[in-house]
Order: sequence, then structure tokens, then C-alpha cells
Amino acid sequence: MSGRIAANSIAANVVSIEGASGRIAASSIAAGSVNIESASGGIALGSVHGDASVSSTSGSIELDMESGSAEIRSTSGRVRATISESAGDVSIATASGSVTLNLPRSLAFNFSSRTSSGSLSTPFDARLFNPLTDRRSAQGVVSGGNIAGNYAERNIDIKTGSGSIRVNWTY
Repeated sequence: MSGRIAANSIAANVVSIEGASGRIAASSIAAGSVNIESASGGIALGSVHGDASVSSTSGSIELDMESGSAEIRSTSGRVRATISESAGDVSIATASGSVTLNLPRSLAFNFSSRTSSGSLSTPFDARLFNPLTDRRSAQGVVSGGNIAGNYAERNIDIKTGSGSIRVNWTY
């Protein structure tokens, strides 16, 4: 479908939206499964509850993930995502574009990243290490408020071909 697709609130078992060109926007989505694809145009999703797969061939992606897992893919365009305490695993990949990920400070997670051409900036750099076999990768366990410091229920994986990765605390 060409043209802008916009919705205020969507609730269903499965939500699937595909756009050929034009922006796709929804202020709230609640579903067991969410699949959003855009060939050419940005995607802006607020307050997503459910397992989400979001991809854009050419255009930026903005996602506010409240609960469920997220798989975000962009061929050409930046990705900006905010993840809540209730969110699950997060996987972000861009071929060409920067990634900004905002996380709550109390979140516990296993972190891995790789950028072929770009920088990595996190508030938990001291918790990361670079494997000897791959200096462009960084990995680590971030314990959030967990006193034991070695337990994380979720995985966060970010890969960029050409673009920087920036992770921020939200609160």
C-alpha cells in the first residue's frame, strides 16, 4: 500500500501492516504478534505490547516497547527505540544507520553489539569486554538493580554495518 498509514490505538491477536511507500504510525498497539514492514518510509510506533517484528528498507524506525520481545531491522535508516522494564529480548540490526536505545537503569540484561564502521557509547562501558577474536564487538552482563550482579533474563543484541550505537538510561 502506498501513502501514509496512521492509527491511534490497535488491539488484536495479530497485527500486520505492510507499506510500500509512506510513513506508518500507531500511537498504541496491543497484540500477541505485531509485524510492521515498510519498503520506503519511516515507522513510528508508540506503546507496543506484544512480540514485535519491525522492518524498513529505507526509512527511520521509532519504537516504544512496553512489553514483549522486539526484532528491529533497517536496511537504510536510523533506529531509535525505548524499552521498558517489562520488555523481553531485543534484537536490532541496521545495514546503514545509527541506533539509539533507551533503557531503564534498573533493567538486567545480557548485552552484545557489533559495528563494522561506527562507535559504541553506553553508560555501562565498564561492564563490557571486546573478544580477542573480534575487536569490533562488545559483550557484557548488566545487572541493573540485581544485587548478585550475574543474572539477566533478557538479551539485547545490536548490530550495525555502517552506523554508531548509543545506549542511554531513561531514568
